[in-house]
Amino acid sequence: AKRRKLVLLGVVALIGFYGWRWNEARQSTIITVLPLNGGSGVFCDSPGRAEDVLVDCANTNAVEFVTKPFLYAQGKNKLARVALTHGDLRRVGGYETLRAALPFGRTVISATRFRSPAYRRIAAELDANPAQARIVNRGDHLGAWTVLHPDGVEKFPQGDDSSLVLRGEFHGTRILLLSDLGRPGQEALMERNEDLRAEIVVTGLPERGEALCEGLIERVQPKLIIVNDSETPPSKRASSQLRARLAQAGVPVIYTREAGAVTLTFKQNGWKAKPARPIAEP
Repeated sequence: AKRRKLVLLGVVALIGFYGWRWNEARQSTIITVLPLNGGSGVFCDSPGRAEDVLVDCANTNAVEFVTKPFLYAQGKNKLARVALTHGDLRRVGGYETLRAALPFGRTVISATRFRSPAYRRIAAELDANPAQARIVNRGDHLGAWTVLHPDGVEKFPQGDDSSLVLRGEFHGTRILLLSDLGRPGQEALMERNEDLRAEIVVTGLPERGEALCEGLIERVQPKLIIVNDSETPPSKRASSQLRARLAQAGVPVIYTREAGAVTLTFKQNGWKAKPARPIAEP
């Protein structure tokens, strides 16, 4: 009888422990930063499917070989929302392929229209089916995400500078997604938003100029910078000048060209970042 009692207490303790772990996991938000053939995707898996969002999907090859298998591995056979930051083919070229594989509820875009044929096809499709679209501008909200840029009125010569910028807050931790925002776009972002603070900032590489200028770093005050760069094409490698400048900022930096995908987990007691590959110490 004593042995049975001890076994029963042990079983109850195990059930309690795994129940606590399950509930903690259920309440966590997991954001994965995916490097995708010179483009990128950011998938936010929040508690409940309604708050999930994929920010950009990359080109067709990346959708077939990375984005789609990754989402299937997460148990996703449909998506609540897909947000497209701007018209770069490396960001949105695989949209139609993804939609055919994983139906999604709404496509989120800004009021800015881009010149790329791929983006124009997407915009025309959404114009014909307005129930599937959500047009956003600065100040709008997508669940835990706030749109910080663009304003919907300015026009920049480079499409990167009109990229959709989102800031999310999960369990008191903020994450800022800059896409490929160039210097003019960064200046507009700082001019129109007084509070840009975020613990984590994720940036791509604009076609012209450098990502994440010194003034923006000072305004954001990040504790971690993730630069979504890649081996090819060469224009999407973080330059030695950028790496040197970010090293001087005194903030840990993860480059996806070296680290691969980065998984960010947000819990009530804090957050952590886990790269797919170990990072050599500088």
